Amino acid sequence: MLNIAFIESLLGIKTLESPDFSTMFRPLPKLLIVDDSPSNRMSMCETLRNAPIDIICATNGSEAVRLASKHRFFLVFMDVNMPGMDGFETCEIIHSQHIQDSHVTLPIIFITASSGAGQVDRCYQSGGIDFIAKPYNEKILVAKTKIFLHLYQERLRTCEALIEVETARKRSELLVHNAGEGIIGLDNELIIHSANSVACALLLSKKSDLIGSSIRTVICQKEDDDKTWEESPLVRAYSESQNVHMEDALFHRSFGQPLSVEYTFASIVSNNTLDGGVLLFQDISERKETAGKLIQLAQFDQLTGLYNRMMFHSLLDQILTGANRYSTEIALHFLDLDNFKDVNDTLGHDAGDIVIQEAARRLKHCLRDSDIIARLGGDEFGIIQRLDEQRQVSGAYLAERIIETFQVPFTINNTDAFIGCSIGIALYPEHAKTGADLIKDADTAMYKSKQSGRNQFHFFSNEMQDQMMQHMELVTSLKHALENKEIFLVYQPQIDLDTKSVVGVEALMRWLHPKRGLVGPDVFIPIAEQSGLINALGEWCLLEACNQAKKWSDKETGLALEVYLSVNVSTNQLAHGGFSKVLKRVLDVTQVDPKILKLEITETVLMQNPEVTIAELEKINQFGVDIAIDDFGTGFSSLSYLGVLPLTCLKIDRCFVTDICSNETNQKIILSIINLAQSLELSVIGEGVETEEELEFLYHHGCRKIQGYYFSKPIAADKIQDFIAESKKVICSKIALI
Repeated sequence: MLNIAFIESLLGIKTLESPDFSTMFRPLPKLLIVDDSPSNRMSMCETLRNAPIDIICATNGSEAVRLASKHRFFLVFMDVNMPGMDGFETCEIIHSQHIQDSHVTLPIIFITASSGAGQVDRCYQSGGIDFIAKPYNEKILVAKTKIFLHLYQERLRTCEALIEVETARKRSELLVHNAGEGIIGLDNELIIHSANSVACALLLSKKSDLIGSSIRTVICQKEDDDKTWEESPLVRAYSESQNVHMEDALFHRSFGQPLSVEYTFASIVSNNTLDGGVLLFQDISERKETAGKLIQLAQFDQLTGLYNRMMFHSLLDQILTGANRYSTEIALHFLDLDNFKDVNDTLGHDAGDIVIQEAARRLKHCLRDSDIIARLGGDEFGIIQRLDEQRQVSGAYLAERIIETFQVPFTINNTDAFIGCSIGIALYPEHAKTGADLIKDADTAMYKSKQSGRNQFHFFSNEMQDQMMQHMELVTSLKHALENKEIFLVYQPQIDLDTKSVVGVEALMRWLHPKRGLVGPDVFIPIAEQSGLINALGEWCLLEACNQAKKWSDKETGLALEVYLSVNVSTNQLAHGGFSKVLKRVLDVTQVDPKILKLEITETVLMQNPEVTIAELEKINQFGVDIAIDDFGTGFSSLSYLGVLPLTCLKIDRCFVTDICSNETNQKIILSIINLAQSLELSVIGEGVETEEELEFLYHHGCRKIQGYYFSKPIAADKIQDFIAESKKVICSKIALI
């Protein structure tokens, strides 16, 4: 029969006949520190080194979730800012999955560098009970640890007292037959002599089948030999008259089925002699399954099944550690799909998901078993490739193979979509020696592939790094250029050859950088569009130009210039809607006559969200503002749009005007644009006219409005009046030459 006195001692019920095993062998209370910084973890461990606790550390949220499912902690110190899952997400997952006791919430204290109201609110909303600001005060850290350690120990003593009262009331029946855990009694030969109903149910066995058999038939061993069994935790504990607790073990059920269990075994000592033992165990299959699902969520991308960004970073650091130890070389590939946004915009996000899944399948097919691939987010993928002795040749071979694989169109709902890819490659240790630097270099090389025309690959180089640094410097400077009044406007006159007069001016932005000097719009406008600054710049340009136009046209100033003002509007300003409201606000503020204002939009804006663009242009036209298509002939817009848009003018791009006399193709294109404009009753302006020959060709083929250096460079606003006053004589003299 079971030794009831021993079970009582195991559960904390003190008797005169048996020692208090619960205090003799109770493990130290466990504390969890979660921080991705090694120095922070080491500092906290050092601060708490004298506390009577067992400190366990986790480097990220995923590892913290796994440890919380495996151990019971009295307290967690959680860093807020970590890669992958941050501290708030980790806290919510731990609490939502009921990993701790259902009636005891795991206390989590956040460690955060920000103590603002928003950050503090997040701490409590996600389930935290307190926070400590960085850099933390060591006395506060120690004090809070002592408080929660004391609360934990008091809770243990309370539980033990409750168990003692309950056990005294219903001793053997409650402990043995109605216990929530399986209980097996063993004799001094470790033969089963008793088992409660829970043990039989968990092991799918009858009590009669269990009694009389060795416990060895229940406990799984890696190898079925005597040496392994003699060295098993249970046998070693028994031979030393000790107890043992195993948090994750396997038991044999009937018919050899495995059962994941957590068990405690304690030896029974009677009169200084070993007298068998007691084995208590519980099924942890559901807990392990839940922990496995959480790990799956934390480590893998749910759409493709590939590793996610967090795991990619972790694996890269591990591989680089091995590469450093064994002097091997690594190629890191950063890959971004080309034209993926077009698929999402035209076919929908479900189609985009299909493309991502098919792209992942093709990429995996190109790799060796030793290569690592992850989806980093959106349409970005990362590949870690162990190189052979050929180094760059091997990296280039893989990149070429991937690009070739993507030449085959993606078929989505019977529609073929052509998706290329741009790849950047960085090498370890040639380009960088840390994971973070290697990722940065590969990303820089991938950006170079995008800039160079896409669907290609580039290896990282120091020149790329210099260009990227210059680009980032310009982005940073441009953010402050408006407030520092570094942006200004110049105006280029537009000439009517029939009236021999200036009929309009185009407002053009310039940037006087404090260190670089004058930065051209061909440099800073693309940067503004990529960084999202173009809307602010565009609105400022419109307001500044309209204020200037108001001064020119106001008779009270004595100028009363009868010229229209052209202002460029970017694709970003129009494509997302709302620009008409901006224009209306500017017109109301400046009180400029809308009839003297002409907005120039590029041809490509028509192809990006055309329904929104057309609706915006119709609203603009209702204000009385003219609309011109700038750079006509350089885009791929449908001519059908020209018939429904409220246009008044087409501008011939300077790329067709340059070398017009020697380039027959450009001549044909210009003649087609002029004829098209005439048939649609639109005016036409030739841009970029710089020579007498270019002027003569345009004049004799019906283009009578000209803009370019041949008549005037862009000039300051205060020079416009003087230029107009002197322009008629200059225009007449130049027309006379043709």
